[in-house]
Amino acid sequence: MVVKVFEIPADKLKNVKPILEAADKKDPATGKWIANEWALRGYKLQEAIGLGLEGSNYYLYVKADDAFFKRNEPAIITAGAKELKGPEMEKVKKKFEAAEESAEQGFGSIFGE
Repeated sequence: MVVKVFEIPADKLKNVKPILEAADKKDPATGKWIANEWALRGYKLQEAIGLGLEGSNYYLYVKADDAFFKRNEPAIITAGAKELKGPEMEKVKKKFEAAEESAEQGFGSIFGE
C-alpha cells in the first residue's frame, strides 16, 4: 500500500469533493454498477487548522495501491488537488496519523481498555 497526501486549496474544494463523494452509478452499456472507488477505499479529508497547520487549505490522505492511484488520481489533480511530496508530505502525513492514533486511544479509554 502507498500513502499519498494531496493539498486542496479552499476554493478548489467544491471541485474535488464531488469526485470523492460521487454516488455509485449504473453503466448503461452493461447494466453493472460502478462503485465510487474513493468511497470504497476510504480517505481522510481535513482542513489545515484541524491538523494544527496554518492556512485555509484542505488535505486529503489516502492509503491505496498503485493501480487505484493510476485510475483515480488524474480526476482530483484536474479538479485542483496537488500531490505533496518530500518533507511537506511527511509532515502532513504524520499529522493525520497522529490524529488517528489519538482517536483510537480515546476510543479505547471509553471502554476501559
